[in-house]
Amino acid sequence: MTEFRQLLELPDLEWVIIGSPQEARLEHVIIALEAGKHVYTELPLTTSYVLSLSLSLSLSLSLFPPSWSLG
Repeated sequence: MTEFRQLLELPDLEWVIIGSPQEARLEHVIIALEAGKHVYTELPLTTSYVLSLSLSLSLSLSLFPPSWSLG
């Protein structure tokens, strides 16, 4: 996870594509969004309503919410 966080610190990096295993995907998306990056990720993003609320809360707390897309 350390390398992922270091990658997100790169100022020229605007977008990330997240294709991690399903059990880690939501965490990676939230970390990238909190770093101010735009995110494109695979489906399914979450496996439960509670996890979906976690993502929604993370986005709503952001002062400058970046965009994210599902594919």
